[in-house]
Amino acid sequence: MPRHAQVIRPAIAPGRRVIAVSDIHGNLPFLKGILEKVRFTPEDVLVIVGDLLEKGRDSLATLRYVLELRKTHTVYTLCGNCDYIDRMFLEGGKPDDAFSIQMNRRNGAPADYASVDEELWPILSGPWRNTSVLAQMGAELLVETVAQIGAGAVTPVPQDESGSSHAPMLSRELSPMNWEKTARQLHDQVRGLYPWPAATAVVDGVRCKILRTVLAGEAGKAAPGMVLQADKKGLRVACGDGALEILELQPDGKKAMAASAFLMGHPIRTGTVLTG
Repeated sequence: MPRHAQVIRPAIAPGRRVIAVSDIHGNLPFLKGILEKVRFTPEDVLVIVGDLLEKGRDSLATLRYVLELRKTHTVYTLCGNCDYIDRMFLEGGKPDDAFSIQMNRRNGAPADYASVDEELWPILSGPWRNTSVLAQMGAELLVETVAQIGAGAVTPVPQDESGSSHAPMLSRELSPMNWEKTARQLHDQVRGLYPWPAATAVVDGVRCKILRTVLAGEAGKAAPGMVLQADKKGLRVACGDGALEILELQPDGKKAMAASAFLMGHPIRTGTVLTG
């Protein structure tokens, strides 16, 4: 994806009211409420200063609303970081080689299967999920697949029953993290139990919900549960196989916070051993 800025210097007549808003994040009722409250009219100029999309449930509807609004009103939009990420997902881009998404097409039938690269898993875990982007992709994939089925261009492939398993009811008994497990298993536990009942760990005597993690390479010969790094760069813990970095957690009785913020008020020495 090209990295350049498009600079627009609009000519706004003296006396026209300029309304600037930001961080709508796919919350269409919120945007409509703001415009109603300020009595936005075609005589005004609306500037959306980034992050129109993502996080909320109505990203696609919000985008369509703004596109329709531009037909009758003067609206300028700036691309925020969340908008950029949405665009990256939809275009299959790979900014900074941090993560990627690919639609996998097989057997010559367009979009009869879809898969997400493992590199994307950390982005989809925890409270910061790109649900609006995936919802749009899923809807487009569904429409395309249904059309292909109608045209007889899709050959159904039976699921492999050997890969199926029983999914028990979730309970808090599943929450404690056993650091003897592999980093991948613990990462999937965090993802699978969010938002309830959430994976839990005792971090230097403080019981915390572990909300977001990422695989963090090898742990060497460190014992499972041992803290390998605890500073502003992150909280990295050794597992039975590999290491896991805790990105976000929620101490009992407190709000969710970044691991780095937690460490500012609760310093932890490397070598400390976490428990479940």
